[in-house]
Amino acid sequence: MVKIKFYGLIRSNHRVTEMQVKPGTLRKVLDQIQAEHPTMTDHELMTAIIFVNQKKVMHLNRLSTLIHDGDEIVFTNFVGGG
Repeated sequence: MVKIKFYGLIRSNHRVTEMQVKPGTLRKVLDQIQAEHPTMTDHELMTAIIFVNQKKVMHLNRLSTLIHDGDEIVFTNFVGGG
């Protein structure tokens, strides 16, 4: 299984902190997240900063990134204010 952690706006807006999904591409992982939490939009998930095993995933083909059994994915948002 793949461990998913949520921080920032997604965590606040949807009151979810963690979940587990099956491995696959990042697109398949997003589909599983949305199947369990249908109020999460593609926009929210795709504009989040995504880390896989503490490495930021930001290349253009990030939806095809392979996620393996035992990986950890973190969704967060950088928010500033003053």
